[in-house]
Amino acid sequence: MWRLRGWVTPVEFAALLVRLDPKKARVDTDKKYSEMIDILRSNGFEPGPLPELVAKARAIGLDVPPELEAPSPVASVVREVAIEEETDTSPTKPKRKLEKGCWRLARPEAFKWLEDNGEPAELGDKAKLEKHIGDFLGTHKEYRALSTIRIHVTRWIGEYEAEKRR
Repeated sequence: MWRLRGWVTPVEFAALLVRLDPKKARVDTDKKYSEMIDILRSNGFEPGPLPELVAKARAIGLDVPPELEAPSPVASVVREVAIEEETDTSPTKPKRKLEKGCWRLARPEAFKWLEDNGEPAELGDKAKLEKHIGDFLGTHKEYRALSTIRIHVTRWIGEYEAEKRR
């Protein structure tokens, strides 16, 4: 079932219309199911709440089994499965907006390097700054991947250029 609470995809809805279990339905073995999917796709069906899909199916003249009408047992089972699959207890971390830890130390060092050496005009110059920052972090027992250093250096160069234009 789809991730949103109580929503059904057109493929799952097609299985329900031809009275198949959405988890066991197979396009290659059931011609009615395959044809129903084609009909729904050609009529622009998108994932949505079961009652809306039922109403849209009726509007285009499809036969809808009475058990798909809310609040029937099938509709409630579809909603329960969707809710179960949606439930995710893993915590999500908000994106950090401020630089943390070693990056707060490295930023002034990068700006000092930029003042001394100027803006990197070529990729080789940018690589020198990246190496300098990597060495600087190493002296503070902080070891970061080059790709992570590159992300920060690129951002700092942009900030430096913006400050310089002011």
